[in-house]
Amino acid sequence: MSEPTSNLVALADAIVAALTAAQAQPAINPFAEPFTAVRRFAPLADLSELKDSDPPLVYILPLADDEQRQGKAAPAFRGDYEVACIIYARVGPAGSDAAETRVAELMTLRQQIRDLFKNGRLTVAGTTDTLAVLTGIGGNPAYAENMLIENHCFGSAQSLRFTLMV
Repeated sequence: MSEPTSNLVALADAIVAALTAAQAQPAINPFAEPFTAVRRFAPLADLSELKDSDPPLVYILPLADDEQRQGKAAPAFRGDYEVACIIYARVGPAGSDAAETRVAELMTLRQQIRDLFKNGRLTVAGTTDTLAVLTGIGGNPAYAENMLIENHCFGSAQSLRFTLMV
């Protein structure tokens, strides 16, 4: 028997599994570059240890959940869940041609992650209804300009919102 977990944590784990599985299938890998995806509860990374040659870090953070009964007498609940997708990578000196190229590549990765979940349902193990549907994406601003200038690092946070019957 598996350990019980929250639906929100199960969703975050399913997102990490989907990102990892997509990279492991060369014939259908939708990503232009490899990256490391992990679930975290806080987006803490020692950016000083990142090298320009390191693959991007992608952190999936459980953020919010809201569950509501469907109809007055219905036993079913619909859950709306939100996770953050944080991308970190070193890009080199701000304003350099190499940094500009690297930021463009990371913005492409950001879009590719969005696109992976736009195109279908996500299987979430350990929940009543195992199919989650992406219902919204947010990300304003698209990246942290101060991180580029001060730390020579790309930092992007976007929220992914899913609905799941629970």
